[in-house]
Amino acid sequence: MSVFDGVKLGDFTLHSGGSSPVLFDVPAMLELNRDRKYIQDILISRMPNVTFHAIVGIEFGGGLLAMLLAEWFQDKRLGFYRKDGGLTLKFPNEKIVLVDDVVTTGSSIAEARLALAAAGHEVISVISFINRKAL
Repeated sequence: MSVFDGVKLGDFTLHSGGSSPVLFDVPAMLELNRDRKYIQDILISRMPNVTFHAIVGIEFGGGLLAMLLAEWFQDKRLGFYRKDGGLTLKFPNEKIVLVDDVVTTGSSIAEARLALAAAGHEVISVISFINRKAL
C-alpha cells in the first residue's frame, strides 16, 4: 500500500453536499511510515513563517494531519474542530494554524474559523494537503 492507495474512485458525497468521482482516504494514506513522512514533509513545507501557538485539525482527516504537524512542532498545542461545532482546544486566545485534509468549497474551513473566533482564537493561516479548487 502507498499514499496513492488512499485515492479512491467512485461516486462520493462530500461534506459540502456536492459529489465527486474521487475520495481522498487520509487514514489509508497514512498507513505506511514512509507515506506519513512524505505527507508530513509536504505539510511542513506549506507552514507559514509566522508565530503561532496551536495547530487545530478539522475532523477527521485534518485532525490526523494536524497530529503529523504536532509531531514536528512539538512546542505547539494541538486541538481539533469537530464538524458538529465542537472544539477541543482548552486554552484561550491562541494564534492558530488550521489544518484540513481536502479543500473543496471551503465550507469546513469557514465553519471552523467561526467557531475558533467565537472561542477567542485567531486563525492566522490555513493549510491543506489537497485543494480541489486548484485541480
